[in-house]
Formats: sequence, C-alpha cells, structure tokens
Amino acid sequence: MSDLVQSLITGFFTSIILLLLVYFFWRLYDRPSKKQLELEEETREKRKEERMWRAIEAEIEQEREQAEALATIERKKADMLARAQPPAAGVMQGALATLDAPTEGEAYLDRFKPNLSGIEEILVDEQIEQAETDDSDVLLAPELVEVRQDEGKVGEI
Repeated sequence: MSDLVQSLITGFFTSIILLLLVYFFWRLYDRPSKKQLELEEETREKRKEERMWRAIEAEIEQEREQAEALATIERKKADMLARAQPPAAGVMQGALATLDAPTEGEAYLDRFKPNLSGIEEILVDEQIEQAETDDSDVLLAPELVEVRQDEGKVGEI
C-alpha cells in the first residue's frame, strides 16, 4: 500500500477515536453550573408569575366590564322608571288649569272614561251551515290512480 493511503486510513481511525474521547468527556463534564441552574429556575418562576398576573388582570378586567354593563342596565332601568312615573297631582292640575280645562268634579272624571258611542254590537250567527259539495265526479275518472305507500314502522308519523 502506498504511504498516502496508509496515512489517510491512520488519520481516519485516529480522528474517530479522538471524536469518541471528546464526546465522552463532553458528556461527563458538560453540566450547567449552580449559577446557571439558579438563573433558569428564576426565569421559570418569572414566567409562571407573569402568566398568573395576566390571568388575574384578565379576570379583573372581565369583572369590571360586567360591573359596567350591570351599571348601564341599572341606569337605563332607573331612567325608564323615572319616565314611567305619573306627574304629581298638583303639577297635572296646574297644567290643566292653564289650559282652562276642568280640574275637579264630574267633568274632570269624564275625560278619563272610555267613549262607548263608537262601539257597535256585532251579532254572530252560530248556526251557519256549510254547503256540501258534490264530489261524485271524481269517480268518473277514466283510470283510478293507485297511491304508493312506503313501508315503515306502524304508528310512525
């Protein structure tokens, strides 16, 4: 064998042996230091705490939005209730007095009674008979039609 081939083969096997030796020492001694372990633990705890605070803030925000929605609904209800209240009797009588309308007595009460003059009585005839129609012309058809029925369960609707 030539010297070149022999030196290449020797170099190849030597490099494989050295690679295995380096890998063995790397696996044996390449461990994180105590400082590195502490730093990783701190970052892990920080991330955990940040996630917890984000969840708490989201929950508080949701509760605040719900409280605002309820407050808006309550304000609308209070506003509608305030609008639905009839005016005080003194205010109403004062308003009617300025319009020269009666504020007391029978004339005042007649304004709030229903007007029965426009109502008409409707008579209903309950014994209306329906005219019976003669359908005997159906039997005069040239061919009887057979109706197809699908098979199914009895009592199926």
